[in-house]
Amino acid sequence: MRLKKVEIIEYRNFKNSVIDFEKSNNFPNVFAIASKNGGGKSTLLQFVFTFLHCFMDKERKQYLQNILEYLPEMTQKTDLVTFVIEENHQEYNLDFSILPTVTETMDFNLYLDSQEIQEQILDYQKNDQKYQRILQLKKDLESNDRITPIMENNLNYIKNHVKSMGDMELDFLYDKAKATKDLQIYKNLIEIIINKNAISEDTLNELKELNIKVNHQVKNLEDVLNQNNILYITHLLNTKNVLLLQTNMPKELLVTLTNKVFLTAPSSQVFLFLSSQEKHTIFNEFSNTNSYYESYYEKVKKAKKELKNFFTYDFASTDLILEAFKKASVEDLKIKRETGHYGNRYDELTNELKNFLDGKEIGENREGNGVIFTLKKSDYPLSPEDLSHGELKKLGIYIWLKHIVEKDSIILMDELDIALHPQWQYELVKDLTKWSQGSQFLLATHSPQILSSTYYKNIIKLDKGKVERYTKPPIDRDINSIITQVMDAPDFPMDLLLLHKAYRTLINDGKIESDEAKKLKEEILEHESESSSFFQDINFDLELM
Repeated sequence: MRLKKVEIIEYRNFKNSVIDFEKSNNFPNVFAIASKNGGGKSTLLQFVFTFLHCFMDKERKQYLQNILEYLPEMTQKTDLVTFVIEENHQEYNLDFSILPTVTETMDFNLYLDSQEIQEQILDYQKNDQKYQRILQLKKDLESNDRITPIMENNLNYIKNHVKSMGDMELDFLYDKAKATKDLQIYKNLIEIIINKNAISEDTLNELKELNIKVNHQVKNLEDVLNQNNILYITHLLNTKNVLLLQTNMPKELLVTLTNKVFLTAPSSQVFLFLSSQEKHTIFNEFSNTNSYYESYYEKVKKAKKELKNFFTYDFASTDLILEAFKKASVEDLKIKRETGHYGNRYDELTNELKNFLDGKEIGENREGNGVIFTLKKSDYPLSPEDLSHGELKKLGIYIWLKHIVEKDSIILMDELDIALHPQWQYELVKDLTKWSQGSQFLLATHSPQILSSTYYKNIIKLDKGKVERYTKPPIDRDINSIITQVMDAPDFPMDLLLLHKAYRTLINDGKIESDEAKKLKEEILEHESESSSFFQDINFDLELM
């Protein structure tokens, strides 16, 4: 599965923005996205992930609604975004558009009506079960002349029922019956509850008939949509609009696509697919008992449970390692059942982890419920906190990609370089493709090392929605060139450059012995030595004068 192109018609800073992700032969399928802060890197990754991971799953569609929450209301069909997906050398277009909920020929509110009716039927059926149990309690009371211990225990069932009705007289009657164990009071109480909660069979039948009618209307609407390869996705929040998808991709492949798109990012990031209320918690002030970050982190944690392919870099490496060992054991057992011989996935994983970190070995304990870290060539134990932030992050990414993420996936990674040593950042582009074979990577980064090691045609520059690409290699691939040419940032402290300029001006004016020149030189020497390239150039120029 591969993302070939995204065309965003209009979303936040993006307007008619077309981004191609054409794979270049003999180069890693890794794309590095660069921009200044606020340039749109994170927005792009979150937008792509939310659409492609959520549009086919009923429980995830709320996140699509959230990310589109601030769109203005559309009074006519409006194209939003087009994705081009390649699978098995076949290209598929996914065209998402927004439409009013009611048009001259279609009423998309039928979907909401159908859902509301079905929910009410379920509520009636649940209440009917409670009603039948209360009727049984009435029969028990009528067949006895006293409240037996078993009956008293069974009558406790009506306590919550009485409380939920919010009737003070009923509360008083229940408390009196409970205290006196009076049979007649219980009978009166049950009779009142039955009269107030009786479910009309006619009402339920009417709902079922209405459900059949509305479902028939929904089917007619879907027949029209299917003829045009269109799927209803969801209603949007705060507007009278719906999101539709027109595509030539089969439904079973659409489901496969949603499960092959992954996003990982720092947990402190503002995630656009959270609700507006959830996003605002990150900006709230600290309270006495809880920080805004802890509150926001809980929202992110909840989202990770509901979006199964959403991860943050604070995932516990030990948990992932144990999950990887468990998965390897299951695979080995499966091979045993199929061939009569155990597989070697567990052994392969064990050997990989022994050599993954310099000077340290990683393994599973005998009970299979913990991870052991030791120094190489010794039995000296280490705890996870003895590893650096960078080591834990690299280890977590490795385990996640190689043993958790499916192969041939679309993997979006934001700020991957944080806490990683520059040498590791240089190696990441090749490492990622080794750790998840056949997958495509989109990296949002501020790392000149990652940009330097990315094929130039795979570098994407964003500037508030504007997309820039390279048609030829940069003049140089060194860090300074990447910083100035690709990242549009200075490669030297600006304050020191101004001192250089002022000092050189005095030299050119023949004022090298002036007090001002001497003072400037002393100030410059607080930042660099007299053997620096700047002073070497100055000395060379002086010799020529």
